[in-house]
Amino acid sequence: MLTKRKLSVADFLLMAESGLFAPDERLELLDGEVYVMSPPSPEHAGMVNRLVKLLERTYGERCIVAAQNPLVLDDYRLTEPDVALLKPDPSFYAASHPSAQDTLLVIEVSRSSLHYDKTEKLPRYAEAGVPEVWILDVDARQLEVYLGPARGSYRQRTLYYPGEAVTPSAFVR
Repeated sequence: MLTKRKLSVADFLLMAESGLFAPDERLELLDGEVYVMSPPSPEHAGMVNRLVKLLERTYGERCIVAAQNPLVLDDYRLTEPDVALLKPDPSFYAASHPSAQDTLLVIEVSRSSLHYDKTEKLPRYAEAGVPEVWILDVDARQLEVYLGPARGSYRQRTLYYPGEAVTPSAFVR
C-alpha cells in the first residue's frame, strides 16, 4: 500500500533550520505539501516595498507590518504572504511565527501567482479565520478585498480600482 506522508509545520521548520532547503528558496506549506514559489519580479518586489512603506507610515503605530514572513495557519499550513498586518506583539513575534489569530490583514500581490493565490491560498486563509485578505491583481490594476471568513470562503468581495480609497477593516472607526 502506498501512502503520502504530510509534513507538519514543525517538520517543515525543522527541515529548514537543518539546511535541507536553500536559504533563498521561497517555500510554503499547504496541507502538508511543500510548494516552491517563483522569485518575485522587480515589479512585484517594488509593489511590496511600496505597500510596506505606505502601511507602516499609516498604521505602523497600531500594528506590525510584516513583509514576506511566515504565517502559520494551522499544523499543516504555513504561508508567506507578501504583506501582513499583525496585532502588536512586544517581541515582534520573535518567540514564534504569528498565526491566523494574530493577523489583521493579509495582502497578496499577484501577477503570475494570481490563480494560485485565489484558488489555493485564499480558501486556506478563510478556513484559518484570517479576517481580511486583499489580492492586488497587478495586470488588471484592481484590488480585491475579501471579508468575513466562513466555511472556507469569504462572505464579501469588493473590487477597488486606481484612485479609490480602501482602509483595512481593523482600522475602520
